[in-house]
Amino acid sequence: MNTITVTVGSVTYAIKARKILARMGIKSKLVKANNTETAPGCTHGIEISEEHLYTLISALKERGINYNVVPRK
Repeated sequence: MNTITVTVGSVTYAIKARKILARMGIKSKLVKANNTETAPGCTHGIEISEEHLYTLISALKERGINYNVVPRK
């Protein structure tokens, strides 16, 4: 299973996103993002299976939470 990281502006938003996914039955992991790979200010994120990326993005947009998808190396 390939995973991808989506960063948000704070640990609070990362926790909220994780709770949203948990209610949907989607497993995720809180991560501290590497500053060289993320947009300024995005220090925390959610690691999820690639197959759930658009579900997470949709949930974040619905709630007005800004996000960035960390590009793969």
